[in-house]
Amino acid sequence: MTDFEIVSLFNDLLNTSFARLQDFMAGLFAMLVTAWLAANQLSRRMAILVVTLYSIFAVVTIVPALATILRFALAGDLVREAAGQPGSVLGSLFPVLPSAALIMPIMTILLVGAYAGGLLFFFQARGRPLDD
Repeated sequence: MTDFEIVSLFNDLLNTSFARLQDFMAGLFAMLVTAWLAANQLSRRMAILVVTLYSIFAVVTIVPALATILRFALAGDLVREAAGQPGSVLGSLFPVLPSAALIMPIMTILLVGAYAGGLLFFFQARGRPLDD
């Protein structure tokens, strides 16, 4: 691959990763607003429904987000490898890139933590357990 193709691939994967993260953050924000405005007014069944739908949404958005982040991180590894080739300008364009081995655990912890935080916020705003 040429330097141009590698940079183009890297940027496309970066943009896709951000789009997937935006999808998840929109759903998280919707959950927080729902929790703040209506959690304590929901019946037990409706609260279970909200938590179930949010959990399904989280899985459906976190998995593709992590997949695209992994591809982005692997493209970063490709950029780092190509930057070491003679005559490549990639070393000056991307002087420091974290490896996929560093990015993936951090992003997984952040996304799963945000999901768990959304659930915790919902139950805290509800003020009573689901078994009432």
